[in-house]
Amino acid sequence: MTFPTNIWDGFTRNRPRVDTVAGADAFDFEEIRDELIATQSFLLNQPRSLPIPLAAITREDGTALTKQATDVAGFAQLSNKEQVILIPVDCSAGEQLGFSAPLPRDLDTSKDISLKVLIGKATDLDALTLDAEAYLCAAGDVQNADAQSTAAMTITATPSVLTFTVLAASLLTLPSTLTAILLLGGVNDGDEVNIYGVWLEYAAKAA
Repeated sequence: MTFPTNIWDGFTRNRPRVDTVAGADAFDFEEIRDELIATQSFLLNQPRSLPIPLAAITREDGTALTKQATDVAGFAQLSNKEQVILIPVDCSAGEQLGFSAPLPRDLDTSKDISLKVLIGKATDLDALTLDAEAYLCAAGDVQNADAQSTAAMTITATPSVLTFTVLAASLLTLPSTLTAILLLGGVNDGDEVNIYGVWLEYAAKAA
């Protein structure tokens, strides 16, 4: 590695020459290098996020969602604040939702992907769950089995993040896509369900 011959200390107007700095203020190139390596490793090991806009989510069969009305799931604003996908009481259409997204090129395919859903209920009258399925596609490799391994999870009245795992063993060679299906479980004859956000978290491959 080639190091610069002049380093700015961030305070003085001029950049001191390395060979003129001595004593307690001396620059230690090995220490600087080690700190940079540690910083790079830390950043690479942080989970990356791929947001899924609510507008990109449809009914399972691809039917687009519209503004929520009657007993059909759709977009709504809660108390003139958050925008959500609202699944109404006694929902007749929209209890199964889905989206498809290309997977990032920096994805480490040896690590699981997490599918995150921020979801809650308007009240707490029904015992409801959310389940998920994940299907991966790549060139010449389609119609694969469900790659999601987490069992259906309870939806609480207080919004919480439910995490579903897409197994690394099922990931395909990039470029590839992921189709996710979200399935409401239970009988929602007393509770409306609100989905506030959906995103994927993944590990980035080493540079």
